[in-house]
Amino acid sequence: MTKYIFSILCDPSQMECVVKIGHAVEYAKKLKKMGHEVYLFFDGLGTRALAPQGIIAKFMEEAVKEGLIYGACGYCASPNHVNVKPTINVRLLGDENNHIGVEELVDKGYQLVIV
Repeated sequence: MTKYIFSILCDPSQMECVVKIGHAVEYAKKLKKMGHEVYLFFDGLGTRALAPQGIIAKFMEEAVKEGLIYGACGYCASPNHVNVKPTINVRLLGDENNHIGVEELVDKGYQLVIV
């Protein structure tokens, strides 16, 4: 089976991005159910989904329940950048001085899907 990493970069305060994130979660759930290895990684403005409000909260709850979240960029979520205080349990990779992306997973054979 194939390995996928969805990199969520879009801002969930925009409705078009809520739809994109929702679809990414649904695709990830279906792929996982089919036996693929699938994760979501939140980066850039996508880290705003870590403190979900409104309809995005439903998608984030599903992602947590399904064990789909690999983590999020601690650099982007930090006070000096997007300034997100996660309200969901998610591992932050890196810190305000060290940007961590999906390179490690791509190196391990994951196919990157950018949302």
